[in-house]
Amino acid sequence: SELHEETYFSPEQFTAWIDRILSQPSLRSMQQFDTTMQSHGWQLMKQEENTWWYYDGPLRVMVSSKDNKTVSLVMAWFANGSPTAACLDLYHQYIQAGREIWGEPDDEVDEAEHAAEGLAISTIWTTNQDSTITLMQSTDKLYTLIDVAAQS
Repeated sequence: SELHEETYFSPEQFTAWIDRILSQPSLRSMQQFDTTMQSHGWQLMKQEENTWWYYDGPLRVMVSSKDNKTVSLVMAWFANGSPTAACLDLYHQYIQAGREIWGEPDDEVDEAEHAAEGLAISTIWTTNQDSTITLMQSTDKLYTLIDVAAQS
């Protein structure tokens, strides 16, 4: 029997995935976002009051709302329960790809001090629509948080 080979998003798939989220005109409404994303093949797993859980292929995705109407946060796990070295390697590849698309990060948490404490390291970009993209790596996990700017 073949060993299960973990498949990860390539750096280009990572940035394209995030850009697709941010380009949704329906990002305002949880309901419209749900309809749009299910049409892209997302599967709704669980619906709590203001947090909806999905699978998008191998990705586990959480979408939440502060006011129960509009999307305020989208979180996705690009690696979960994976070897730390693989997560770190991907983290660096994703940062490189992010720089090419979103420019220099606003903030990077120093790796040396955090690796020593076993805490998450992170890189944050702000988009021209004032949404923020945070890429975090913590031991066996690599995940991203997209804080969606409230649209006036």
